[in-house]
Amino acid sequence: MKKFVRILRRIVKWFFRLTIIIVSLGILSFVIVIIVVYRGFHGTATFPADCGLVFGAAVYGNSIAGPAVARRMTTAAELYRNGEIKKLIVSGGVGKGNRVSEAEVMRSVAMQLGVNPTDIIMEKESHSTWQNLSNSKPLAAECTSTVGVSDGYHLARIKLIAWRQHWDNFQTYPALIRPEAGSERRSVLREAILYLYFRFYIDRIYPINV
Repeated sequence: MKKFVRILRRIVKWFFRLTIIIVSLGILSFVIVIIVVYRGFHGTATFPADCGLVFGAAVYGNSIAGPAVARRMTTAAELYRNGEIKKLIVSGGVGKGNRVSEAEVMRSVAMQLGVNPTDIIMEKESHSTWQNLSNSKPLAAECTSTVGVSDGYHLARIKLIAWRQHWDNFQTYPALIRPEAGSERRSVLREAILYLYFRFYIDRIYPINV
């Protein structure tokens, strides 16, 4: 009986140690990914570029651009006006409760900011970052270089997904207006979780060669 108790104590002790190691590695991995997300804030773009892919976000009242759309489109339009980007691809589908797609609202905002409508390409079916990229890829077929424009916290995951979808010469650029600090921190934590998911588990839902 005493021998059994000693063996049981050893098993519990090693199980406890193993649990601590696993938890510690999990925490370390999450911290590293948060660093990766923050490092992505500055983007990787060099200009000029042929196309800018602007990532959609929430719109309100069917046709009112939300804060994220406004931030991203303001930056993309400025790049266009400065001759850094020749064409804009605006990507985003119809959100829940809306009748107008994010892409249509983004196109309207872009035109108000001085972008020629003939230089705007709409992608209106996407409901995720993965779909933003996969659905826009054929639209960017003639672009020798493409710059993804979104909030800084979003760029690391965009770059990762573009790599998994085998985009050629894809770079990123941050919206120059940043969200409120508390909102940005929450977004960073969410992006860190999603980055891990897209890095290791996405194959279970999406094929790599989409």
